[in-house]
Amino acid sequence: AYDSSKFGDHVPTGMADFFDVKKFPGKRSLYKWGSAMWEAALMADGVAPEKLYPLDLKRAHDKIAAFKENVVAYWG
Repeated sequence: AYDSSKFGDHVPTGMADFFDVKKFPGKRSLYKWGSAMWEAALMADGVAPEKLYPLDLKRAHDKIAAFKENVVAYWG
């Protein structure tokens, strides 16, 4: 979800945009368990959906750890 009044016609379209706080500033909320967040982080890091499995958990955790300062809450 995002505030459509904030971005006009230039809206986030995928996980890379979700993780891009320079292009789309603001705090984020992440699911508190790894399931689905690993895939999201890997896609934001440039992994194509068809190349996700087997999951590179270290790469996913590194992406999430580097993003931590932008997370205001973990839900679930």
